[in-house]
Amino acid sequence: MILRILLVCLTLVLVTIQADARRVALVIGNSAYQHVTKLPNPRNDAADLGHTLQQVGFQVELQNDLTFDALRRSLRDFSDRAAGADMALVFFAGHGIEVDKHNYLIPVDAQLKTDRDVRFEAVPLDFVLSAVEGAKGLRLVLLDACRNNPFAASMKLTSATRSIGRGLSRVEPAAGTLVSFAAKEGTTADDGEGRNSPYTAALISNLTQPGLEINFLFRKVRDHVFHSTGGRQEPFTYGSLSSKRIYLKPPQESVDKGTDTPAKDPRPTPATTKSLDREVWETIKDSSSAAVLQAFIDKFPDSVYAALAEAKLKEVRTAGLPKDPPPADPPISDPPPRDFGTIYIIGSQLPGGAWAVIAGSFPSHQKWKADKRRDMLRRRGIRAATVNTDYYPNLRNGLWAVMVGPTTRSAADRQLRLVKPAIRDAYVKRAQ
Repeated sequence: MILRILLVCLTLVLVTIQADARRVALVIGNSAYQHVTKLPNPRNDAADLGHTLQQVGFQVELQNDLTFDALRRSLRDFSDRAAGADMALVFFAGHGIEVDKHNYLIPVDAQLKTDRDVRFEAVPLDFVLSAVEGAKGLRLVLLDACRNNPFAASMKLTSATRSIGRGLSRVEPAAGTLVSFAAKEGTTADDGEGRNSPYTAALISNLTQPGLEINFLFRKVRDHVFHSTGGRQEPFTYGSLSSKRIYLKPPQESVDKGTDTPAKDPRPTPATTKSLDREVWETIKDSSSAAVLQAFIDKFPDSVYAALAEAKLKEVRTAGLPKDPPPADPPISDPPPRDFGTIYIIGSQLPGGAWAVIAGSFPSHQKWKADKRRDMLRRRGIRAATVNTDYYPNLRNGLWAVMVGPTTRSAADRQLRLVKPAIRDAYVKRAQ
């Protein structure tokens, strides 16, 4: 029996390793430009695309209205997260500019009084490419930044030979990197009259479709934008990939009837998970080890056997209790938000700071998933809560997050060490 339990534990470890393929994304929306007219949609574009990327397995960091220093710092920090990742993606919505065939992203505090100022006040596209270069798999840069140059009317030209282009200039990224422009070189993109720009709307519409190989995905995005703008705007993708098929959302059918075999998704498919949870349950269902049963529940929370495992775990724990056990502690409830005008802060969990451990985030219609993860942490003695990120100034992205804190930075770092064994992608972030 001991050997069988060890084999089960080894199986759980192997599944964890398979499922731990990392996809990371930095999503930036620059709307609140300080010296030119504000753009209405980039914040919406960033929030909605970030939500979509989470649905296909990306760990998303959302940033809005970045200044020159903040933009460079965000790219530098993201390069650490991207190192060794299976996929790394940067999305930027806002203003961009091309000078002498070099492309730049414009931060919100740029003034660009002269053409010479571009090199000192804007961030070169090369910095973005450097931020994703450490990924061992696919590297993606998506630029919804080809809008009309708002600085052109007031920008003073200091050199007769310096050219300022319309839109962005074509690029030649390294092998394994794709750069997608909202509009091909020398043309501009629409900001859009609805909530999203045409380019971002096309990305959101197609990213979650299963079985779209990455090159075909961008061809569909191109057609979507071209038709929705009446031919005024045509996205363009630069770069080359190997013959290996790459999917952001794998096909539902894992077997291709053609001659090529699609790239195997590193995460277990639903069919694989279903088969494996049944096999593991058959092995451990008679176990009297609380640790083994808890490991099954944590690994397969959506399994039909999870309820049986929880009942068995309760039975095992009850068997070791005296007939009249002391009353259980009252359940931990999420404290209600306190109203501070337009900002809501949940401050009674671990008061004393603005930092928190974020142990995952989920879209609004999947709050139940956040609650499950929260309950798993509570069973381990970690005081976690499900919170609406819009209550926190630095987290606002319309998602439900599993949070430990807020507290001081040093306390959050200690909490992270407790959370990491259960939630591998947990991280510390300033919440308010």
